[in-house]
Amino acid sequence: MNVVSAIVIAIPAIALVVIAFRLILALATNVKIGKQVRATLADRISRLRYGAMLQRENVDQNLLLHQIPLAEINEEMTHCESCQHTQTCDQVLNKDAEAVKDLSFCPNIDAIRKHKLAL
Repeated sequence: MNVVSAIVIAIPAIALVVIAFRLILALATNVKIGKQVRATLADRISRLRYGAMLQRENVDQNLLLHQIPLAEINEEMTHCESCQHTQTCDQVLNKDAEAVKDLSFCPNIDAIRKHKLAL
């Protein structure tokens, strides 16, 4: 094998190594950022009635954050934040889960129950 052949083979090989390294670095960064975003959302969920409603309906928050699109969860939290039924919600959340079955006042109840089945 002459020098030219070695160079022709070495250049693509080096390029592949560089690409593989950058891909691994990008994946690691993506995982790190994903964990931060999920931690931020988990904190936000825990401060909302949405989190209490998830707990009441036995929906695992960690599974929810890993298996349901984050945009969908964010939309549900926005619905919760703008809900006009906070007094009713507080009353229901302070009662035994078996005592109140009608949760139709909640703008997220259908989505929460869908998540429960999906998870």
